[in-house]
Order: sequence, then C-alpha cells, then structure tokens
Amino acid sequence: MRWNNKKIKLQQNQGRTPPSAIRNLTGWLYTILVMMVLVGGFYWLINTPRFPIRHIDIAEQDKPAFEHISHQELEQARQDSMMGNIFSVNLNKVKARFEQIVWAENVEVSRIWPDTIAIRVDERQPLAHWNDKQLIDTQGKVFDATVADDLPSFYGTENSERLMVEQYKHLQSSVSSLGLNIEKLFCDERHAWQLLLNNGITVKLGRDDIRNRMTRFVAYWQHTLADQANQIEYVDMRYRNGFAVKLNKNVAEQTADEQQKK
Repeated sequence: MRWNNKKIKLQQNQGRTPPSAIRNLTGWLYTILVMMVLVGGFYWLINTPRFPIRHIDIAEQDKPAFEHISHQELEQARQDSMMGNIFSVNLNKVKARFEQIVWAENVEVSRIWPDTIAIRVDERQPLAHWNDKQLIDTQGKVFDATVADDLPSFYGTENSERLMVEQYKHLQSSVSSLGLNIEKLFCDERHAWQLLLNNGITVKLGRDDIRNRMTRFVAYWQHTLADQANQIEYVDMRYRNGFAVKLNKNVAEQTADEQQKK
C-alpha cells in the first residue's frame, strides 16, 4: 500500500509546472515588457514633433565673425544636415557637412538642452600661396581657395608643407628684425633652402644648419651688407666661416667697364 501511494503522488506531480519555472517565465516577460516600453519611448522621442530645434548657434571660436566663410555657405550646410528634433539630429552628420566648407579647419557640434544646437568652427588662417596653385594655412595644410591678402609664396615638394611652415616662422622672425619680409621661400627635393626678400635680394641657405646660417646673415647684414643692398643680387651663406655675394647685373657691368678703362 505504501508503494502504491507514492506512485499515485508522483503521477499527480508530473502534471504540474514547478514554481521556479513560473518565476523564470514571469521574469522574462517583465524584461521583454520593459524593453518594449524603452524602444517605444525611444522611437517616440526621435519622431515626435515636440522638442524641436529652435536655435542654431554658429560661431567661430574666440572671434566675433568669420573672415572667409560666407553666410550662404553656413546656411547651405545647415539645410543639408540639420534634420529631426533635439534628440534625433545626427551630430556626426552635421559635423561632417560643416567640415566640407573649404575654410573650415575644425568643427565641434553639441546639443544644448532644451532646443539649441551649438556649432563652433575654427576658420583656416592662410599663411602663404603654395606652388602658385593653392594656399597653405598656419597648420601646414594645403587647400584650394583664393584670397585677396598679400601673402608670401612657398615652393616646396609633397610632404614638405609642415616643415616649410615651421621654417618660415623662424626665418621670418629673423629678417623682421631687419625690417624685411620674406616674399618667396623655396625648398627643393634635396631640402636645400633659399628665400627671396622683399628688397629683391635672394639668400641661399643650403641644406644644413639653416638657422645658424640665418643668424649669421642677420649679423652680416647689420654690419656690412645693408649699406650695399641696392647692389646685391644674392647672398650665399653656404660657407662655414663667411659668405659670398653676387652683385646685380647693372653694378657688375659698371664695375667691369671701370676695370677696362684702367
């Protein structure tokens, strides 16, 4: 009889769902319900006409206005990229579109609750003409644009852009102490340097020890060369302890005539 009672109880239990299984099922249903609410809420946020973008703040960092970027370019970039409400607008897309503006060097985009998109733009600062075809900015980046400013000209090879910018800043600082400016800066494939000053004189610096050679030129100019500036075509600083000077054509011909008369 005891064995029969146990068998009957076992058969009765086989038809019931264990309490732990019910708890697990309830937990999964609750999780699914929460996820559905979250997904539904997300889609509601990105598609609702509420929370519109009411203000778009576009400005250059640390400056009151742009010098080269036009209002039309900014407006076109805004129309192309500013879609959706404050939650759904794609900030990466906005950033990429504004970076397509030629004069835009760096762009930062952020949301400001509850209804503003702030766009901060760093405008390129042109430093020189590049190989008579493009412009180069103060960061050594070459870009296609035109400018009315009176800029020097750089003539260099590919991948020498940043080096030329760095070298120019030092060389210009040196000659500015003489009241002069660099009109043209050359760096050939051998990395030999020379520059043309705004008084028409070329300075040949060669490949090595460029900055020390420039320092020596400044010293020689102050003590010797300045008084003869209108007679000089170029100054060659590629000598260890001195320099060579070539007189301009008119002075050279006059000197030759005088020597023949003697």
